[in-house]
Amino acid sequence: MHNNIWRVLGLAVCPVILLGALFHAASLVGYAVYSQSSPDMRIIDVAIMASGLCAAFEFVRAVRRLIGKHMMASLEIVK
Repeated sequence: MHNNIWRVLGLAVCPVILLGALFHAASLVGYAVYSQSSPDMRIIDVAIMASGLCAAFEFVRAVRRLIGKHMMASLEIVK
């Protein structure tokens, strides 16, 4: 049960968090380009980008686990 929760979080929720963080970072860059001044970085901006980074690492870990499981299953079929 515990592994299934992390699998769902890693494969379904983390990409959504990652996309949200990327869009937020892109809006900050767009604001900086449009106004030709650096945007004021608030603590929430840093937190959103940090959560996106953590979500990216968790997503990669979940995909590696999924690929590893399928590889092990295919090796057992070959035996």
